[in-house]
Amino acid sequence: MFRAVSWALYDFANTIFAINIVSYYFAQWVTADMKGEDISYSFAFSGSMLVAALFMPLLGSLSDRKFGKKNFLIIFTAFAVVFTNLIGYARGIIEGLLFFAVANFCYQLAAVFYGALLPSVSKGYNVGRISGLGVGFGYFGAFIGLTVVRPLVEQYGRSAAFTPTAILFLIFALPCLVFVKETVREPYFVTTSERTNLFKFIFSAFKSIKGEPSLKKFVLSAYLYLNAVNAILVFVSVYARKAIGLTDLEIHNFFLISNIFAILSAFSCGALTDRFGAKRALSAVLIIWSFALLAGLLSLNKSLFWIVGPLAGIALASTWTAGRALLVKIVPKEKIGFAFGMAGFVGSFAAITGPLIWGTIVWALRPYGVLKYKVAISALLLLIIIGYITLQRVKVEE
Repeated sequence: MFRAVSWALYDFANTIFAINIVSYYFAQWVTADMKGEDISYSFAFSGSMLVAALFMPLLGSLSDRKFGKKNFLIIFTAFAVVFTNLIGYARGIIEGLLFFAVANFCYQLAAVFYGALLPSVSKGYNVGRISGLGVGFGYFGAFIGLTVVRPLVEQYGRSAAFTPTAILFLIFALPCLVFVKETVREPYFVTTSERTNLFKFIFSAFKSIKGEPSLKKFVLSAYLYLNAVNAILVFVSVYARKAIGLTDLEIHNFFLISNIFAILSAFSCGALTDRFGAKRALSAVLIIWSFALLAGLLSLNKSLFWIVGPLAGIALASTWTAGRALLVKIVPKEKIGFAFGMAGFVGSFAAITGPLIWGTIVWALRPYGVLKYKVAISALLLLIIIGYITLQRVKVEE
C-alpha cells in the first residue's frame, strides 16, 4: 500500500502544475501581465500538445523495452520542473511561452509513464481502487496548489506562482520517483527499423493495434468522448456566463462544488470499478456525462444548471479512474507502455480537436445568440453517445 500511495502522490503533484500553470496563472500572465493575445497562449499550448502526442506511442513502446517507464518518468518530470521554474525568470513573453511549451511537453509525456506504472503498484482485483486513489489525490492537489500559491500571487504578482509550483511539483512527485519499483519490463514487438522514423513508427503503431481489437475500439471510443470532455473543461465557464448568466462568484462556487464531488467520486468510483468491472464503470460514467450535458442543454435559468456541477464533477474524476483501469485490463502487461502511449496520443489530439469543434460551431452560428451554445452542447452530447456505443464493442475479462 505504501508504494500505491507513493504512486498516487504523483497525481497530486502533476495536478498542481495543471491547475496553476495550464489552467490559471500562466494564461493570465500572458494575456494580462504581458498584454499578449489569447492566440499566443493557444499556439504554445496546442503546439506542445501536438508534438507530445506524436512522441507518445514511440516513447511508450520504448518504455516497454530496456529503457523502462520509471526512467522516462524521472527524466520528463525533471525537465518539467526545471522549465516551470524558468517561466518565473522569463525576460519577455516569447521566452515565457517557450519555457511553458517545453514544460507542458514534458508534463504531458511524464503522465504517460506515470499511468503505465499502475500495474506495478496494483493487482488485478484492486486496479480500480488504486487508479481512483491517484485521481482523488490529484483533485486534492488542485486545492493545495491554489491555496499555497495564492498568497504569493496576491503579494508579488502572477509571476510569483511559477517557482513555488515547480517546487511543489517536485516535492510531491519524489515519493513516486523514489519508492515505486517497475515490475514489468518485457520485449515488445516494434522493430528497430520502425523506430528510426517517428512518422513511420506512428503509422506502424496504428497498424499494429489491429492485433489488439479491444485496444483499437477503446482508443476510438476514448477519442470520441474525450473530445466532449476537453471542450467542456475549456468552455464551461464561458457557457455558464454567456448562456446561463452566472456571475464570477457563482462560477467560482460552481467549480468548487464540482471539485468536491470529483474528489468523492474518484475514491468511490475506484471501488465500484473493482466491484462491477472497468467497462461497466466507464459506461456508467458516459451515461452521467450525457445527463450532465442534457441538463446544461435544457437549462433556461440558473436553477437547473446547478445540477450540472455535481454531475460533471462525478463524471470527470470517474472518467480517468475507470479509463485507466480498463486500459490495464485489455492489453498484455508487456504492451502496457505502448497502450498508455496510444491512449495519450488520442487524448492529446482530443484536447486540441474538442475545443476546436466547440469553437467552430459557436463561430459559424455567431448571429444566433444563445442558440449557438445549445447546438455546441448537442454536438458534444452526440460525441458522448457515439463513444458509449463504441465502448460496448470492447471485449474485456472482468
